[in-house]
Amino acid sequence: MLLHACLYKLHCSEYAVCYFFINWFSDAGPKSGAEDRGDPNDPRVRLKRDCVGILAAFKFKDPSNIIIVANTHLYWDAEWADVKLAQAKYLLSRLAQFKTLVSNRYECTPEVIVAGDFNSTPGDMVYQYLLSGNPSSELMPDCIEERPIPLCSVYASTRGEPPFTNYTPGFTGTLDYIVLPF
Repeated sequence: MLLHACLYKLHCSEYAVCYFFINWFSDAGPKSGAEDRGDPNDPRVRLKRDCVGILAAFKFKDPSNIIIVANTHLYWDAEWADVKLAQAKYLLSRLAQFKTLVSNRYECTPEVIVAGDFNSTPGDMVYQYLLSGNPSSELMPDCIEERPIPLCSVYASTRGEPPFTNYTPGFTGTLDYIVLPF
């Protein structure tokens, strides 16, 4: 079994972790019984991928300054783009809930950074959803949704997405992003 992972490296002298949440994307789909293999058209099977998202809130020495960092590694298979899209939607929905929890607990409006390996090239469904709420796909025509947190790409809004963030013999392209609320 391949487990996709995320990691935070902390320098604790500057801040303290006030909340930490690991978000397994297999939690996004319907619950299945003991059988976790079977028909890939069954959502209990299709959405059960070993991918992860991490949400962490950091409180700096100045107690009014809190930042939430979300990091993810979405499913990789291009033929299962709907799974990546479901994971991205689940991540943003949990991030919105997490932001509300932190806001209420610390009576503040935390800043948010979302980063990770989205396994999605610029222009595909996940990328379009993250930045516009519209996956722009023939699989989901006219599917414009309000995102829980509107985002913009740091690179796209400054000098354009890099030509690649992944360079392997089988694929060279941009799959990794840093996005911020606008």
